[in-house]
Amino acid sequence: MKTRVVLIAIFSLLVISASSAADYHFSNERGDDSRSFAQAQNPDTPWKSIEKLNAIFPSLQPGDKVLLRRGETFFGTVVMTSSGASGRPITIGAYGSGADPIITSFVTLSDWKSIGNGIYEAGHPMLKNKPTTLVAFNDRDREMGRYPNSDTANKGYLTYEKTSWNSITDNELSSWPNWTGAEVVIRKIYWILDRHKITSHSGNTINYATNPGTPYQPKAEFGYFIQNHVRTLDQLGEWYYDVNAAKLKVFFGSDRPSSHSVQIAVLDNLLTQVRRVIT
Repeated sequence: MKTRVVLIAIFSLLVISASSAADYHFSNERGDDSRSFAQAQNPDTPWKSIEKLNAIFPSLQPGDKVLLRRGETFFGTVVMTSSGASGRPITIGAYGSGADPIITSFVTLSDWKSIGNGIYEAGHPMLKNKPTTLVAFNDRDREMGRYPNSDTANKGYLTYEKTSWNSITDNELSSWPNWTGAEVVIRKIYWILDRHKITSHSGNTINYATNPGTPYQPKAEFGYFIQNHVRTLDQLGEWYYDVNAAKLKVFFGSDRPSSHSVQIAVLDNLLTQVRRVIT
């Protein structure tokens, strides 16, 4: 009888513990970050932003669920400062109907300025002076401009005949345009592609900076192409990010920039985990 009472007590404790978990709702369209914890448990009165989620994350309890409204897009980096407990994790899911919610780091560019030859540039307050590699053109990933284009002969690769540790010589390479400051992508062996900043371009020889920890030296008769330079832009949607000016340059040709959608990633991560240290 005593054992039965103990088991009932333990079961009751587990039920009470499990029932303490809560669902918190977020809607970018209908939300309001000033609402209370109790209100956010109702899908009709959700919170709004990733910033609010990060603010309340340390207060979440084991078994709690964060639910983002389906069909909506949320901007920001989720910073997980709690993970729950064994068997009762804190989870991120969705509620409502429609497509799964999206967490994004993309911002849309506008106010394009022509710089000639069908190329326009635009900035954004969140753009930073560091390289970027992710641009969406009309909602599709678009590769940065390159020379030669990837749809040309030999899949867009040129061939170098001579090499040293930090230079390649292509007998057919012209001295103009001068590619100093651009990036050369070299196929050094069959399965290795290395990227290097071009330090100088003289005649048909390209000199480039070595990368720490790169053990491969190029071998003659392999391929290369050039990217990360405004002069590579000659196809619709090709882009180059000017780090110094923190502006994206895009080739629109004869099209109007307003007839296309251009988005650029401005955050390094969409989700990070931070361990809290208790002292």
